Amino acid sequence: MDSARWRRLWAALPSLVPLLVVAISGVAVAGALHKLTYALLGRDQGIFQYVAWALGRGSRDYVDLHEINGPLGPILHMAIMALGGADEHVFRSVDVVASSLVFFTVGAALPGIAATATDPPAGWRARVAWGLAAWCALGAQYVVFGWWDTSQRESFYDLFLLLSIAAQLHASRPAPGPGGRRALWALVGLTSVLTWFGKPTFFVFTLLQLAFAWADRRDPLPRRARFAAFAVGAAVAAASMVGFIVARGSLRGFVDIVLIESPRLYQPIWQKSIADCYGIWNNAPKLNYVLATAVGVAALAASRRLPVRFFLVAVPLVGGIVVFFGQGKGFPYHLHSATAGTRLVWVALLVVAAERWAAPAARWWMAVPVVGAAAVGWQCQQDASLSSYAKSDWDVAGATPEARATEAYVRRFPWDDFFAWDLRRAAKLIDATTEPSDRVQLYGMDPYLLFLARRLSASPYFYSFELNVDASLEGGSGGRPEGSAREYIVAAARRHADEMQAALESRPPAAFAIVDHIPFTYPADSEVDLAQHCPVTYAWMLERYRRAARFGGVRVWLRNDVYDRAVASGALPPEPPDADPAHQQQ
Repeated sequence: MDSARWRRLWAALPSLVPLLVVAISGVAVAGALHKLTYALLGRDQGIFQYVAWALGRGSRDYVDLHEINGPLGPILHMAIMALGGADEHVFRSVDVVASSLVFFTVGAALPGIAATATDPPAGWRARVAWGLAAWCALGAQYVVFGWWDTSQRESFYDLFLLLSIAAQLHASRPAPGPGGRRALWALVGLTSVLTWFGKPTFFVFTLLQLAFAWADRRDPLPRRARFAAFAVGAAVAAASMVGFIVARGSLRGFVDIVLIESPRLYQPIWQKSIADCYGIWNNAPKLNYVLATAVGVAALAASRRLPVRFFLVAVPLVGGIVVFFGQGKGFPYHLHSATAGTRLVWVALLVVAAERWAAPAARWWMAVPVVGAAAVGWQCQQDASLSSYAKSDWDVAGATPEARATEAYVRRFPWDDFFAWDLRRAAKLIDATTEPSDRVQLYGMDPYLLFLARRLSASPYFYSFELNVDASLEGGSGGRPEGSAREYIVAAARRHADEMQAALESRPPAAFAIVDHIPFTYPADSEVDLAQHCPVTYAWMLERYRRAARFGGVRVWLRNDVYDRAVASGALPPEPPDADPAHQQQ
């Protein structure tokens, strides 16, 4: 090959390397993401759907709703529902589109990540190519998570984190270029601090971002200007979230429930040892990639061959490890930050390899980024093609809304303690036998039933583990509460039961929905569990309500007058529900 052709090939290499990743894995990733849009929503998504819907109908957060999460999750669900996200396929589609755009955006910010002020700025073609490569890499790691673990609050908050990383990369570019750096730093602060109001643990990522901002000496903007702009964005984020809480709820309730009570009451339930977090729920394969990449990043940092700015892409990886093991719950979806950060580091390393080694003085080094791109592309192709989505026929079986509403389709998404079809049947009965203004009391952990029935909760308590605190008292492999911590949990349960009973007496609900096998005590008969842990409420219910139907793991009790009206209208049969095979678990 003559020298002119070599020069053209070397000049094109930075754009050809990412396209190799896309060529190998793009079709598989796109197919898996498409099928993901046909998955049902699980428990956690259903919780936020109900909270968002209830807030839209006048309920006050942290007052009428004893919600243990920050306001960002419900706000996002309200926004998605405004786009038609009450339909699960639409909801999932919005998630995939938003995630794809963010994955592309952070990838497009990577070219020039290790550049100096004398290097030419990356062109738009290179940014598009690397944006597509990042979409493949981050999309592939996303579909490694099953349907239960996607469209989770952690995956949504990661989108804000990735946008913040992309803005910081662009704001700190050493090469001369257009202005707007202060605005970008404000965007960094805005998107980073917003996540605190989803999960307070996300402050770890912000601290790491600020550490890199302090250490980066190549940033043309002075430190004082960077931090001032960041503070402006952070203030806007905090003000908007606090403003929402004040307008739609109670700031004091938010502090009491989310920041004080939640860690003391709920953390012991899931507290696991580091070993359990590593091995449970098939976390180990994901963590092996994460930890191996973290070791590689540490080795690169020790070599000091790359500028501080490069290691900004490792913030989701390093922070994700800290947050995952720090929470001590071991839930797979808590790994979203760490796995996304792992793939982002891979792509960033390819960028450096392609840009540094595409030089006429080192021809044979051209093989390094090419081989690396092939390896990353192959891994992405494997992740996508072997995912549960790629192996499913959900897009065919659920091609229409009518098909997705059938029992055959819903039962394609089994889960040990989440009865998707039973919840739907119970919601249909409640909708048919009660008025839209009526309220329903849930004893379970799935207010998604209330969302499906379009009925508000009769009390602020729709999580049974706020009333039955046996799991909190028992603790996990990571520790058990003792002394004053134990006393606090018991007192909180009594207070919750009294507050629930007062709400029921002041406005008797039209129905009770009682769900069996509830996490985290998993009672076989939740009516017995309710009688044991809330005896006053159970006795009050027995005097005024009758069991109307049982749908597998979900039992519905109707107030006496509502029951009689339902029988008279033909909405219920006159026979006792346990004698009617139609009301038994199929």
